[in-house]
Amino acid sequence: MERRWSQHIIQSKHLKGGRSHFANAIRKYGPESFIHEILAMSWDLESANATEETLIEQEGTRNPEKGFNVARGGQHIPHPIRKNPWNDPEFRAKYPKDQFKYFLTPTARAKQKAALNTPESKLKRSASSKKAANTPESKARRSASSKAALNTIESKLKRSAISKITLNTPESKAKRSKIFKTYYNDDNVRAKMSIISKAVLNTPESKAKRSAAVKKAFDTPESRAIRSAASKKAANTPEAIARRMTSSSIYRKICSKCGIEKDLKLFHKDEHGQFGVKKVCKECVKKRHQSIIVVIPLEGTMKICTGCLASKSMTEFSRTNRNKSGLRSRCLDCRRKEDKGYRSFYKRKRTSSRAAHIDNQMDGFDICL
Repeated sequence: MERRWSQHIIQSKHLKGGRSHFANAIRKYGPESFIHEILAMSWDLESANATEETLIEQEGTRNPEKGFNVARGGQHIPHPIRKNPWNDPEFRAKYPKDQFKYFLTPTARAKQKAALNTPESKLKRSASSKKAANTPESKARRSASSKAALNTIESKLKRSAISKITLNTPESKAKRSKIFKTYYNDDNVRAKMSIISKAVLNTPESKAKRSAAVKKAFDTPESRAIRSAASKKAANTPEAIARRMTSSSIYRKICSKCGIEKDLKLFHKDEHGQFGVKKVCKECVKKRHQSIIVVIPLEGTMKICTGCLASKSMTEFSRTNRNKSGLRSRCLDCRRKEDKGYRSFYKRKRTSSRAAHIDNQMDGFDICL
């Protein structure tokens, strides 16, 4: 029964002999939709034929709405015993005994090659290959195989080495440069890239990212030192100082004493200071000088000399407006000693340098007596 059912399934898949009502039902509903049951058993062929005819008539399976039988049944005959074809002399003469060795002969190979090179055979094989290659299972299998082969370490290293060798040749560089120049010099491409760049750069995420990167780069000590040195160098040039002084209404500075922002004209000049002026304004300097109390030396008033550490009268100290007391820190005697020592030192230095100069001149000339 299983062999008979297998034969029905095979016949339903073929064009020839597979267009009956039963074969169409197998293709439509599938072989798994049919159930097989044993309704009766017989011990010889005559009783089996009679039972089959009775059951077909009883169930009415010759009606297409109830079954798939076409004949009334009961007409089976015993199957002949299949004989070995190799025992037939004609079959043995037609086919060689060792077929495998036959197909390896030059004659058989030539016949096979001639049959494969015909246009019909090529078209048939091409259509079959395309059909098999375009199935989802074939595509998925090829994709998985390609990914597995490309993701190996050996494949990556090999592709990387080949790419480096190929891309670093002068011909490849010149070719890529020419292609890029031709592409990016197109007005349409430039306009398109400009639109894309503006759209990308104007997003809140891009702005926040660029702002964070700029702040991080500017907050480093190296960046601060470089910017400070550059600004000082640029601000202290004669041109910059002259420009600021001529347009002081634009350039202003905060006084470090009073904390008021003022024009640069209200500061004394200083080539080493910021913007070429001092950090304290003229008014604050004037107030500081006016705040110095000039003490008139009085007889009987004592002051300690920082040179000899002796307590002397204020009349023995010279006046100055650089100290709040109005008197110098060293007395007149100490200052005279210092001046005398300086004069003697520089006198000896001038004498030695003059003598050395004369000796050099004497070495260069001959004196005739």
